[in-house]
Amino acid sequence: MAQNDGFTYENGTLINHIGIQNKSLLAKIENDVAGFNAAILKERGGIPGNFNLEHLQKIHKQLFQSVYPWAGESRAERGGFQGVKETEVNHIPQEMRYAPFKEIETRLETISKQLQQENNLNGLEPEKFIDRAAYYLDQYNHVHAFREGNGRTLQAAFTQLGREAGYNIDFSRADPAKYNDARNFAIVKPYAPQEASKNLAPLKAFLNEITTPLPGIEAERARTEGASKTPEPSAAMKRIEALRELEVTGGRIADRWDIAVKQQVKNIVEEPKNLKTHDRDLRTVSKAILEGGVKPDHYLYQDAERFTKALDHVKYVSAGKDIPALKAPSRAQQLQSGQPKNHTEAKELFIKASAIVSLELKAHGKVTEGERLQDVAKFVSKVPFVGGVNKAHVNNALDASATVPGLKEEGSVIDIKNAVSILEKPERAHSQGTATKVLHQGRGGVER
Repeated sequence: MAQNDGFTYENGTLINHIGIQNKSLLAKIENDVAGFNAAILKERGGIPGNFNLEHLQKIHKQLFQSVYPWAGESRAERGGFQGVKETEVNHIPQEMRYAPFKEIETRLETISKQLQQENNLNGLEPEKFIDRAAYYLDQYNHVHAFREGNGRTLQAAFTQLGREAGYNIDFSRADPAKYNDARNFAIVKPYAPQEASKNLAPLKAFLNEITTPLPGIEAERARTEGASKTPEPSAAMKRIEALRELEVTGGRIADRWDIAVKQQVKNIVEEPKNLKTHDRDLRTVSKAILEGGVKPDHYLYQDAERFTKALDHVKYVSAGKDIPALKAPSRAQQLQSGQPKNHTEAKELFIKASAIVSLELKAHGKVTEGERLQDVAKFVSKVPFVGGVNKAHVNNALDASATVPGLKEEGSVIDIKNAVSILEKPERAHSQGTATKVLHQGRGGVER
C-alpha cells in the first residue's frame, strides 16, 4: 500500500479525527464504530438510492464519518489512490487490481443502470436472487470505491438491496475469511469467460449460507412481483468485463513471463485507446508463450490464449464499438471441455475444480469434507494420483456436494469426477517407480 497518499499520515496510518497513529488501535475503534452505525442503518432499512457512487458515498459516510474526515470520499479524491492487494488462488500467488480510480464513478453508474434493468433483483426466487446478487457483488467489489471500508460499505448496501427484494442478507452469520476467499477468487478470475459462473461459484455459496427469505406479506410480494428477465450485459458492462479480463490475464503473464506487460496493460486499462501503442508488443509476448514450449494444459498457456482474446475485445472498446456477444458453450461442449486426456490435464482440472467445491462445502457447513478435499488437491499438485484414503476423501466430498443446493450438478463437481477417472490410475511412465511409491503412501490419511 502507498504511504502518505492523501488518506494517510507519514507512517501509513489512516488520517483520523482523533489523531491516532497506532494502526491496531485505530482498526479496533473503526470496527466498533462502523459496526454500531451499520446496525442503525439496517434498522432504518438503509439509505434511499440507486446503488451508484453517490449512494455508496452516503453509506460510507454514515458508517465512518465519526472516525475519518475523508468518510464518503472515493479513491479518486485527494489525488487518487490505486493500491494493489496480494492473494493466492489455486496455489498461485497473484495480485488483485481494482478499477482505475478515474473510472470509479463511470463504472458504478454502469453497474447501477444494469442493476436497475433487473428491477434491483425484485421478483426473484432464492436461487436466482443469489445467482444475480453474486454477479453484482463481484462487480462492486472490483470497483473498490474507497480507500478503506469497502467491505463494510458493500455489506450495508447489499443488506439493503436484499431487504428491498424480500431477503435478509446477514453478513454476521459467516466467517469473514470465507467472504474474503470467495471475493478474491471472483476478482482474479481463474476461469475463462466461457466458464464465468465457476469464478462466482464460491461467492454464490457464501451468499447462500447467509441469505434467507424475510417474513411478511411485503417481503413475499417483493420476491414474487416485479421480476424482469435477466438482461444482456450492456455495451458498457461488456467494456468493463473486457478490461478486467485483459488485466487479470496480463497480470499473471507479467509475473511469470515478461514484467513489461504489467505497465502496458495498466496503460490500456486506464485508457483503452493506448491499445494502438502496445498491441503489437503484447501479441508478440502472447505468441511467444503459445509457441515457446509451454504445455497447453499449463495455466500460463491458457492465460495467453485468454489474453489474446481479451486484446481482440479491447480493440472494439478502443474503437468505441460494441463487443460481439460471447456464445455460451452447450452442455455437451462443457462436458467435453472438462474431459482431460492425460494425467497432466487431469491434475490441473482437479486442482481448479477442487478449489471451488471445497470453498462451497465449507460455506455450507461441510468443513471437514472441504478441508480434506483441499489437502488432496495439494497432494495432487505434486503427484498426479488419487488413491487409498485420498480417494475416500474425494468420494466423501462428492457425497457431501450432493446435499448442497445447486452444487450437485455444478460443472466443478463433474470436472472432479472426470479428473479422478484418470488420476485413480497411476501414470504408465512411472508404474514401476513413483506410482508404486504413491500407492503405498495411502494408509496414513492424506498423503504428504
